[in-house]
Amino acid sequence: MAKATHKKTYSFLSLLLVLLMLASCVPHDGLSEDTAAPGPDLPVWTKAEKPTEVWNVIGTRPPRDETLIIATDRLFDGWISPLNGIFSQSSPLNLIYEPLLAADPDRQSYIPVFAGSLRFDGSVLHITADDTKTWHDGTPVTLADVIYSLERWQRLQVDPLLETMTLTVEDESHLIVSFPETTPTDRIVYTMSRLYMLPRHIFFSLEQQSATAETDNLADLNLIGSGPYRLSASDDFSVHLTRVRETDPYPAHVEIPRYGDDASRRRAVETGQADIWYGRFFKADTISSEAGEEALYSLWLNSSRESLQTPAVRWSLARSYRRVVVAARLEVTNKNSFISYQYFGSNQAAAELDQSRFSESEPHYATSEAARAMRAAGMQSDSQGYYILNAGKTALELVYPNRSLYKPLLEQFQSEVGANGFPVKLVPVDENEYLRRRQALDFDLLFDVSVADDRPAAIEARVGDLIRLIDTREEDTIVSLHEASSKLYENAETVREAKHDLALALQRSAVVLPLDSASYAYLNLHRGVWGGDLSDFSSVTDPFGRDWRVLFEWLHRSQSQGVD
Repeated sequence: MAKATHKKTYSFLSLLLVLLMLASCVPHDGLSEDTAAPGPDLPVWTKAEKPTEVWNVIGTRPPRDETLIIATDRLFDGWISPLNGIFSQSSPLNLIYEPLLAADPDRQSYIPVFAGSLRFDGSVLHITADDTKTWHDGTPVTLADVIYSLERWQRLQVDPLLETMTLTVEDESHLIVSFPETTPTDRIVYTMSRLYMLPRHIFFSLEQQSATAETDNLADLNLIGSGPYRLSASDDFSVHLTRVRETDPYPAHVEIPRYGDDASRRRAVETGQADIWYGRFFKADTISSEAGEEALYSLWLNSSRESLQTPAVRWSLARSYRRVVVAARLEVTNKNSFISYQYFGSNQAAAELDQSRFSESEPHYATSEAARAMRAAGMQSDSQGYYILNAGKTALELVYPNRSLYKPLLEQFQSEVGANGFPVKLVPVDENEYLRRRQALDFDLLFDVSVADDRPAAIEARVGDLIRLIDTREEDTIVSLHEASSKLYENAETVREAKHDLALALQRSAVVLPLDSASYAYLNLHRGVWGGDLSDFSSVTDPFGRDWRVLFEWLHRSQSQGVD
């Protein structure tokens, strides 16, 4: 009887051991057998744990089955083409193609994306190809694709740094990318994080056929990449993408229909026909579904790779809610004193900023981290809810020479922008004080008359420039500002001086957008911006999609033309 009992016990333990062994072979948490489980720095994301640090949760969430619908205003207008080279924050191509690497601000480092591994030795980058990666058509990725892509972007001069780049092939898997010894590593990381890696077997053939001109037919471009989505269908009105890997933390499908204008895109989101929307640049001020809520998170992950020119940039993302995005971005670079705050969404945490300034109906939000940063920077709200830097100023001070000719027009300017919610205080000063303030950049706005033209029409036009600068609710504001200011002057020499005038006026000005039902953005331009390389700023967008890169590039060109 004892033997039978021992035999049964042995059989039971054997069966239990077999079951345990089988159980150990079953993937858990949505991860396949060949997918590494997240390490301690990459916690598994759950709906109950909304992440606050973007880079701590990349690639760790379970896949979703919903279709994300992104309303856009254009599909083919050049910006969707990979031929322009730059890894754009707004383009759906971010979902199809990949850059060589991405900056990782939390770790003050970089991570390989397209490459298998990367190593810096001063200004020399050592690249190892990823022999496990394939293009969407099944063709294996090779080092030749990396070489082709880098040489193509060098040839097309998409970034000045590439002009100094030298490529040396070690073997079929290793490439050395060299730059001058004085090139900072973060500058190299920034450039490499902006360039699409292209399939040589497709684009080399296109080049031979002279088929790489801008086209209205996506089929001509044969959009095959290595990113999380592949192009599954397209026509004149929409683009359809399908997720490549089941384990990726993205919706299974993305549909990008084209709408004619901002109003129709917004209506599409408000009525639930679309989840989020693009304009010419990335826009995400409202969402309408769970799919949009979580896909927005993924898109913010992607977009955060674009404008990280130094390792000291930190991104934060707050919780998302149905039909309204609640997000905060805080950028601080150690290269200069440029600071950009963007936050928009619900009034969930408005009290963290200043409870007495807000009503329950006002759509304000900022994370605790962003709120602390704003307070630390001296950013305070006035009674109308606008934010002015400079330690609690409730109006922008416009300094101008105390001449009777200027006062009526500037008072008109003050009245017009004040009616639009931008408080401006006129500060007339004598000539000596004006010159002192101008030289010391001791102003918020400066009515600069160093290129004196006292004709009333010229003065009125310049006031109009300032109005266009402040009233940034119109798109392409900076472009129109540049064009309008250039018309004031008759030749190249005075145009240079005009740019210098406006650059001075901008150097210490605060550009403030009013808070409305959709979003709020704040952008402050410090003197330190002009002390660095403005070409480093690839994109600074507000929630309405206005791209301040135009301003930076314009001022950079002014500097390179000899404007002090």
